[in-house]
Amino acid sequence: MKLFILFFFILGTFNCFSQIGWQLIYSFPEDVGAICFIDNNIGFAGSGITATTKMIMRTTDAGNSWNDAASTNNAITKIYFYNYNLGFAIGEFGTLYKTTDSGANWNLVPLGETETLRGIYFYNEQMGWACIGANKIIRTTDGGNNWESSFTNGAIANYDIEFITELEGFAVGLYGGMYNSNDGGASWNQISIQLTASMFDIEFFDQSTGIVVGGIGISRTIDGGNMWSMVLNSGGTQLNSVSTFRKKFAWAAGSEKIYYSSNSGVDWIPQSFTPYSYLLQVSCVDSVNVWILGDKKLYRTATGGVTDIENQTNLYPEIFLLSQNYPNPFNPVTTISCQIPHTSFVTLKIYDILGKEIASLFNEEKPAGRYQVEFDGRGLTSGIYFYQFKAGEYTESKKMILLK
Repeated sequence: MKLFILFFFILGTFNCFSQIGWQLIYSFPEDVGAICFIDNNIGFAGSGITATTKMIMRTTDAGNSWNDAASTNNAITKIYFYNYNLGFAIGEFGTLYKTTDSGANWNLVPLGETETLRGIYFYNEQMGWACIGANKIIRTTDGGNNWESSFTNGAIANYDIEFITELEGFAVGLYGGMYNSNDGGASWNQISIQLTASMFDIEFFDQSTGIVVGGIGISRTIDGGNMWSMVLNSGGTQLNSVSTFRKKFAWAAGSEKIYYSSNSGVDWIPQSFTPYSYLLQVSCVDSVNVWILGDKKLYRTATGGVTDIENQTNLYPEIFLLSQNYPNPFNPVTTISCQIPHTSFVTLKIYDILGKEIASLFNEEKPAGRYQVEFDGRGLTSGIYFYQFKAGEYTESKKMILLK
């Protein structure tokens, strides 16, 4: 039996996070309007409106250097990859480029449109949608080769779009405009949401849980978009972009602020970011490697943006707590979260249904903070397992189910 245990800390000090959370790694010579990374090394950038030469650029060394990949003639507003091979670059004057080889080659898709495309999303390799102009949504059912139109009546400008099923999707834009489609984008109806500010980016962790960022902060839904509630007031900071990973991690950026969540958007922690820069877009590829574009500058973190200084200045939890693992049931990896209000000797152990110890995840003294650990059940049989958390005199156990 081989268990691989990977743990990292959201709060609390730990030596592996002693490095700077966010670093400036590249300064572009001209305006850049979009970035997107598809793994730890390969990423793409698109020229902004004021750039004299409009290009799609490519990096193979995590953003430290860039080469021209395609001439676009028009500014790029967003680069989006459905998977490692299939990607799109969209922009002003109806610009839409498609790649099927991980960005090695880009082909222009003529749309016959003259307005700016801002948001794009694919549900599978064939079905996709994009926002164009003030209130037009275009849809493809053949992988982006041909597109048809529908309208969100009353919209001032749609900025982003996402679908949670083949039929149900959401479009968001200026001045609190959110629209919902239940027929695959053929028709759209406005949703009454308690937000008057503009919304610029929408992401769903799963079919129930989603977040939207905009002019006054972040709102969240847990019922598939029927009801939304504000979970972060950004205090006047306009948030322009959000990027999520594995239904749990998220980074939101805008103006000069970066916020981080590790629990599907329930809580948001402001991250240390010293240089002033108007942050435009964020792109993550896993739970630690993230890039942010701002003012012709590219910033990167390889720690999720977490630093020792940041951890020490965040508010510590007030109580001991062991959370239910997520996901549960799981196959084969699940995450266990716990918190301690003061320095304590902590143990976190996994047991089978007969009470036999399977693994020891924590067995040491830890400072106050919130902690997460990933448990990999490969090598174990399906069934019920228990995990027990002890910190000082506090003890709590919970059940989890491994289904293979």
